[in-house]
Amino acid sequence: MAESFFPHQTLIQRAIIRNLDGSEFDLLAKNQGNTPFFKMLMRESLFEPMVTGTLFVQDKGNYGEKMNFVGGEIIEIDIETPISEGDSELQFPNDSLGLVSRENLTQNLKFYVHRVRSLTDDATIEIDSEVGPATMWNLDFGPYEMVYFNKTDAPLYNGEFTGKIAGEDSLVEYFANKYFTPSENSTAKEEMDIEPTLNSIWYKANQASYPWGKNNTPYLELGRFMNYLSEHAVSEENVGAVNYLFWQDLNRWHFRSVDSLIRSQSNPRTYKISNDKTGKDKIQSFHISKQIDQSELLNSDAYRSFYVHVEPNYDDPYSDYIPTNDKLRKQRIEYDYFTDYEKWSHIEENPLLPDSLKYEDVNSNEMNDEIYGWFSQKEHNDQKPTKLDYYGNVNQKNSMDSWQTMFDMTDLDIETLKKVRNEVILASKENYNLYARKRLLKEKWNVYKYSICCDKQAVAAVEGGSGARILGWITGFERYSLPEDDQGLVRKIWKYTWLPVEVWPKDEIENLQEIDDGITYDVVAKQGPFAVITLPQEQGVTLEAWNMNELNNSFAPNELNLLYDYLGPGLNNYNLLGYDPEQITIEGNLASYHYLPVGSIIPSTLGTYNDGINDVNTTDYISFNLEYAGQLVELFQIPNQFSVLQKVQETEDQPLRENVYMFNVNNAIDGTCVPSILGELEEI
Repeated sequence: MAESFFPHQTLIQRAIIRNLDGSEFDLLAKNQGNTPFFKMLMRESLFEPMVTGTLFVQDKGNYGEKMNFVGGEIIEIDIETPISEGDSELQFPNDSLGLVSRENLTQNLKFYVHRVRSLTDDATIEIDSEVGPATMWNLDFGPYEMVYFNKTDAPLYNGEFTGKIAGEDSLVEYFANKYFTPSENSTAKEEMDIEPTLNSIWYKANQASYPWGKNNTPYLELGRFMNYLSEHAVSEENVGAVNYLFWQDLNRWHFRSVDSLIRSQSNPRTYKISNDKTGKDKIQSFHISKQIDQSELLNSDAYRSFYVHVEPNYDDPYSDYIPTNDKLRKQRIEYDYFTDYEKWSHIEENPLLPDSLKYEDVNSNEMNDEIYGWFSQKEHNDQKPTKLDYYGNVNQKNSMDSWQTMFDMTDLDIETLKKVRNEVILASKENYNLYARKRLLKEKWNVYKYSICCDKQAVAAVEGGSGARILGWITGFERYSLPEDDQGLVRKIWKYTWLPVEVWPKDEIENLQEIDDGITYDVVAKQGPFAVITLPQEQGVTLEAWNMNELNNSFAPNELNLLYDYLGPGLNNYNLLGYDPEQITIEGNLASYHYLPVGSIIPSTLGTYNDGINDVNTTDYISFNLEYAGQLVELFQIPNQFSVLQKVQETEDQPLRENVYMFNVNNAIDGTCVPSILGELEEI
């Protein structure tokens, strides 16, 4: 323990520097008759957010090289204010402002080094220690909360808070519990001193900047954040007290108004100016830096000021139909030092401004806020805005008309804001975003569908001709007899059932599943980069369609000796019309020619036979069975009055429809569809 007293009667009991690796350096250990501890300056003020200081370390033993001061070191100092004979009669009332009392004569201080400087000329050749020239280290320090904590654990990073500024369940209380409560790293030894506020705050880390909604995420250091809160705080006990301060003393942190400090000083301390240095009630030096500057006060907003508050007239039912200036409400807000003088506590007995310097209100200063008004719907000043621009915006701006208030203040009740924010806006946000994502996916597909992938666009059905083109998926088929032709022959074709579909990139299906896992989509095909998705249909409705390729088949030429076969432009027609036994090269050539339904496959057993010239592949139809495989087709919607296909099909179970749907696809195998040739067709 050092035995020397400092000018203000402070005794340094312990002083160490703890390095980042845990090693310690004793500042009071003597070396060559001197201690490394040379001098320490500390600064504490109501108008500064924290206690700061500078430690001067006299290095005559190459300590700096061994410790390698780089910042982040911890300074721990135990100081004592000893009681002398002159203090025996003094009373030290306990108070909350960190002043010396009999309860806190010893202070255990802990600070963190944030800047390291050397005050010695490194080029000097003067030798004043055993290891060469001595070095004077200048170590600037401050509390961990302000120097490092707000960087390693930023306040409300990407968060949001709605509630009182100070008081129970307030933002300041949240910060107090997180940063300003005694802990391993904190410099506080007592709980934070907090005065409740009347007003509240809605804080968003990601704020939409005015006017174009750009994401604005200014990093608020903890000290600047707390000062911002103090500038906007209004006392709960006295609405005229708007002079909050945030500061630190040697015991704890404070968030209080000057008004409350004055009101709480019921038993003020008294001091005497004396050359006698004994006793704690003596003032040895007292300087007034500035008594008063009336010119400065008169030309500032200290005595008089006003601003014109502008906001929308939310009560006007005609606001949607009248010019902008007519739907705004304007109010002059005035401050007058003499009018408001009695609204807060004072230490002076008379007003600062004498009657002779009073001036009229017309000469007062006007305060202006340039950042207020309606937010533009153009996100980032986009010249082609959409209704869904808000989607994906991290600052939570929405599609509603939004007003940026003047000076970031409003008289809206905080509980009303909480209810609207938490129970309406945030509660519907997930579904709103889900809707937006689906709309965006649909818009992307429309752009792709009508601008990139498809040159045939849907057209409205018109009477007297072909109608809309529709994508469909063949879901089934059955045999169907057409009316007799002019030769008395009845053609057998296929009647198909189908569902309307859309073709999506497969990646979009995965996006939809990410939006809502509860939504299911009937994917009927997903080969390649695309997927075929069926659209919802009315229950109990069966859609039918016909293949024009089958309707237009012609009667087989007589030279083919296929009297009952009708041929189309598909596989069989090509080979039969150009029949040459020496050129039959088609694998799976059928012994009997017939239509193969679109969207079907034939599981079969392949064999060969020799026709006297070549080995010909054939198919065994002993166990004939068509299997449904499905196929994507483009259908045409045709008014029913122009078709004979369904006029004969109207039944009680299947009423006549307004339209007939047709498609034109070459059948895989063309020929007859006579049941006697097909044999028994099992149920599909």
